[in-house]
Amino acid sequence: MISTVDTSLELIVILTHRFERLRGIIQLRNQRIKEMEQQAVYFFEKGQLQEIELLMQQKEGILSTNKQLSLFIKKWEQKSNRKEEQLYTSV
Repeated sequence: MISTVDTSLELIVILTHRFERLRGIIQLRNQRIKEMEQQAVYFFEKGQLQEIELLMQQKEGILSTNKQLSLFIKKWEQKSNRKEEQLYTSV
């Protein structure tokens, strides 16, 4: 029979892995922003201002989503950590 403590610990491990994956996604998106900055330089040299504008809009969207993901992680990771602390103090 699986105890509540075991189930809660498994859930905490699963959540920890998900938070790590989300952080990885944020890092990949930050790398994309760096690539976009290089593209913007190229488009500037070619005089393609509309392409630069499109890149800036995409960058703003990525930054906004990254901020939301970071806040999500922070919020739920704090809740997860409190639950973990409760597990260890109640055992």
